[in-house]
Amino acid sequence: MERTAAHPRLVEIAIPTRAAGPAARVVALDFETATMSRATPCAIGLAWIEDGRVARRAYRLIRPDCAARMWCFGHIHGLHPGDVADAATFPEIWEDLAPHLEGALVLAHNAAFDLGVLRGTLDHYDLPIPRLRCLCTLVASRRVWPGLPSYTLPNVAARVGYSFSHHHALEDAEAAARIALGALAHTGAADLPALAAAIGVRVGTLGPEGYVSSVRAR
Repeated sequence: MERTAAHPRLVEIAIPTRAAGPAARVVALDFETATMSRATPCAIGLAWIEDGRVARRAYRLIRPDCAARMWCFGHIHGLHPGDVADAATFPEIWEDLAPHLEGALVLAHNAAFDLGVLRGTLDHYDLPIPRLRCLCTLVASRRVWPGLPSYTLPNVAARVGYSFSHHHALEDAEAAARIALGALAHTGAADLPALAAAIGVRVGTLGPEGYVSSVRAR
């Protein structure tokens, strides 16, 4: 599915059907939100890492459960109430998204925010919490590349040679994936759990029991 529009932020890419297979998959995730509430996502971007590369991408607009007058972040991500008036709601998207997150290793730059949006939105709609692991590329990048002038997503992405349009959920998700791949190449770690162990970063978890954040382990 693609939704043709003048602006790239309005062009959706469907979440692929997940075939049955091993659970050891890696997906980078990014949300943009409409309001201060973390239960109001208006866009989601996903980038899957397979065989050492970004293999698949998806981008969906989301119609949040909030009044248009509450919308306050359009100046940051460029999305406004009219852009998502005909978009799917989060529960409709969740049917496609949930199988990709269950059992996965989820990457995000400032994972506490994006996992907070996921948790807040699932709670808002009374949807089940998946079991997954998470690795924060913001925390990891501070350990892999000490001494950078800042660890914003654009700055760290530039360190690995990736340029993108910031605050576009899909491009932010792919940037996080590229940072993870760059960290693997820089350290020579065999995989992301091995990278986390080598640099002293805890792999977090999310499940029905609660959330454990991805932070420095030592």
